Amino acid sequence: MAEDINAVIAKLQASGKYRSLFNKAYGDEEVTSQRMFRSMTQFMGMMYSYNSKYDRYKRNETTLSGQEQNGYALFLTKCNSCHKEPLFSDFQLRNNGLSVNPLIKDSGRYTITHVLTDAFKFKTPSLRNIMKTAPYMHDGRYASIEQCLDHYTNNVTNMTNIDPLLQSGSIPLTSQEKLDIIAFLNTLTDYKFLGDKRFADPNFQ
Repeated sequence: MAEDINAVIAKLQASGKYRSLFNKAYGDEEVTSQRMFRSMTQFMGMMYSYNSKYDRYKRNETTLSGQEQNGYALFLTKCNSCHKEPLFSDFQLRNNGLSVNPLIKDSGRYTITHVLTDAFKFKTPSLRNIMKTAPYMHDGRYASIEQCLDHYTNNVTNMTNIDPLLQSGSIPLTSQEKLDIIAFLNTLTDYKFLGDKRFADPNFQ
């Protein structure tokens, strides 16, 4: 990540394995940025998750437990403004009040645009399969969903470009409400998708 594209192409071109794969896909071994991005697009276009318990519930194929139902209701009230179902993201750039890590000093979208109103803004991530994608937040500072919820209840920093939805401060949640939300978030795990061998690392199959 943060590598120069020309260096990436050079690394792929130096690999006999990847030259062979490019030859199979394109008829010769030449590695170009266009071919690389076409390959990535084809691969990532196959990756979509739609068989979680939440999806089956929405298709009337199963029911949610009482705790999951409570968590779903809380989610719609407390979280859905940014993490809109069914994709569980609004794909907007937002500042969620996460204090700046002094070792990284990541200024978010501002790094690309150099527009002050973009400072500390990051794209809202999808919550699908969220229970399997630790660590969390843009800098990976949290190891658990519990810590993420604690951030929104106790640790929101009133900083430059804080999102309007958080300008009033924290999102109030009791300990039980957090447990209920986590129960719901577990319903977003698509085990069929996660177990699909087409998306596994070929070096470990």
